[in-house]
Amino acid sequence: MVSEELKKMFEGRIAMQDMHYVGKACYGRLEENLRGKIELGQGFMDNGYTRLTVSVLERTNGLVDQMKFLISDVTGLKQEIDGERIAGPELRSYKDSVWWNCEMEEADYQKIAEAVNGYLSLFQLEELVHGQQKGEVQGQEVQTGALPSNILT
Repeated sequence: MVSEELKKMFEGRIAMQDMHYVGKACYGRLEENLRGKIELGQGFMDNGYTRLTVSVLERTNGLVDQMKFLISDVTGLKQEIDGERIAGPELRSYKDSVWWNCEMEEADYQKIAEAVNGYLSLFQLEELVHGQQKGEVQGQEVQTGALPSNILT
């Protein structure tokens, strides 16, 4: 399932608490009145999920800010599993099966989580960000990072 792949990408790695995975999105709490949403998306010509939309929502007033980026902007292009061409990572699904078109390594998941964290940390209180850098989120070590330089904001 797509939600399991999201869990693999983000669980214990990002600056949200009380995370819930539903379909192609995950939701969590950033601070008292702010929530975060990370959703997989696809472009017009894509066969699978090639991008992430990260949204910050105020609990009562709705959308505060949103950022969209291609997964390949963070991980770089990769050789497809069938070995025929170089392409951006694409998560595909059919019925109950989910697979990447290329080999995704732990380092790739970490880069994606750091890009998301870099954005989400802009909306958190300073004390929360520092506490999370010390590993206080979900009992695991979390690294907040800046967005990669090749992502346009």
